[in-house]
Amino acid sequence: MNQKQFIIFFLLYLLSPPIQGQISLVTSNLKEIRVTGTAIRGDTLHSNEIQKRDWSTVFDSEKYSKGNWLVRAEIVINDSIVIEKAVGLFVRYLPTAYKLYWDDVLLIDNGTLGANKETEIPGVVFKDVIIPPELLQQGNHSLVLRVSNHREYPHWRWYYGQVLIANYRDELRSHYELEKMIYLTGGVMLVAFILNLFLYFGRGFATEHLLLTILCFITLVDRVMLQLPLVIDVPTTYIPYGYGAFYFSCFMRSILFPSFIVYFFNLNYKKVLALSVLLINSIIVLGYTSFWNIIDVSTMLLLGECLVIAIYSLLKKKDGSIILLAGVIIAGLVYYTRVRYFGAGTVLAMVSTLAIAREFIRKEREERAEKLKSARLEIELLKKTINPHFIFNSLTSIIAWLRKDPENAIKLIEALSQEFRLVIQIYEHKLIPIEQELQLCRQHLNIMGYRYGKKYKLETRGIKGNELIPPMIFHTIVENGLTHDLHLKSKGIFLIVKSKRGTITRYSVQHNGECEKTELNRPSGVGMRYVKTRLEECYPNRWSIRSYKNKNCWKTIIEIIEN
Repeated sequence: MNQKQFIIFFLLYLLSPPIQGQISLVTSNLKEIRVTGTAIRGDTLHSNEIQKRDWSTVFDSEKYSKGNWLVRAEIVINDSIVIEKAVGLFVRYLPTAYKLYWDDVLLIDNGTLGANKETEIPGVVFKDVIIPPELLQQGNHSLVLRVSNHREYPHWRWYYGQVLIANYRDELRSHYELEKMIYLTGGVMLVAFILNLFLYFGRGFATEHLLLTILCFITLVDRVMLQLPLVIDVPTTYIPYGYGAFYFSCFMRSILFPSFIVYFFNLNYKKVLALSVLLINSIIVLGYTSFWNIIDVSTMLLLGECLVIAIYSLLKKKDGSIILLAGVIIAGLVYYTRVRYFGAGTVLAMVSTLAIAREFIRKEREERAEKLKSARLEIELLKKTINPHFIFNSLTSIIAWLRKDPENAIKLIEALSQEFRLVIQIYEHKLIPIEQELQLCRQHLNIMGYRYGKKYKLETRGIKGNELIPPMIFHTIVENGLTHDLHLKSKGIFLIVKSKRGTITRYSVQHNGECEKTELNRPSGVGMRYVKTRLEECYPNRWSIRSYKNKNCWKTIIEIIEN
């Protein structure tokens, strides 16, 4: 066995639940009272069974499972001052019927003992009683638990329960503190649940909001099931199902929260990362945990994975990574306080809600800025189209044509109205089909042809017609070619070619005009500024544009990288 295999084996051994050992049903948290030994034996429900001597101090989980049992604990009271305190017996999580004796005095009778499942009647989940002061004399005492267990549950055994000897007031205070913690964490989870449910349906069904919504809902159900036995008398048969819900809740939290962080930061290979978390946690939690260690194992998995993801996100300079990293560290520290996983879960829920709220505000600002930029671009587009100089020259041409050739004047007017109609159709859109853009370019060539009395032509290669591009970027390039170059020739040809190489789509626009420096090539030019702004709006940091002289033509290249 190599070092790596030994470490894995050792970790799995630590996570495996014990099968056989000493019984730990009865415990005491008072320094004056000690539990010195525990033993078990079968029970025939006869009254003299308690006095028999054939007790076993070795616990075999297979042998002592279904049936009637007696558990005896030897108690030593070291100091009679304990009489001045209200000492209580608290029985928790025994999923069956039982009787509890202190020095052969019956103190708790919960349910009805039976020799089989039909005659056995389970009691309620929580029972407690104050031990009479006269039974708390200094010296040796015995506590006997008489159990009737004829029901089998897949993940719960009757000996998972607890009989606790404790200060009555202190234990009740802990009970109320637990209730407050459940209400607090439940309230935080409810707020996070409503917020993420709203964001999921209101902001495009984002996966991160769905994951956190499911996590909060599962935690809320878990809190309700924890609270239920504290406020009403719930039958002991409820315990295995409550534990199953709790186990499932711990397991799902260890998967959902790390997956939420992966999707929240939009990390590369997020599906692979989320599936890896699911696989690793499923193997460890479902294969090597039990009632005794499920909280610790699932919480350590959750915090460890979240810590790694948060640090990685911080190194990648993801917005909000510092907040979540600080939250994970604080949650880890809180876990080792009295509030344990209640507190850690609350911290994580609050931090994730804060990060989401911050992200929500940031996106709102970005959307407002985007809308403002789009509005400015729309105005820029209209200004470009309804250019006073262009309209003045067009009207002058119309007047001239009306005097010498009314038929061509009408064609010019129709071409102008058609171009304006196309502009009205596209100016509000961020992306349009390239076919509409080509129609607009051809219409503009017709207008300029009428004005100059020349023939202009637009040819395309490799274009299907349904590709989406920002409006009027080709129109701007064509317009500049006409304005600065092709007016010197009697015939002008524009060629737009589309090609694809891997994830890069290239559009080249070329014409056979004179090699003048066009307005499009000047960095401060209106045309170049408009085209660049449109490309950045639609393809942030994923585009490039350049123009150059190529043999006998002027060429402009636009490259777009796909997501």
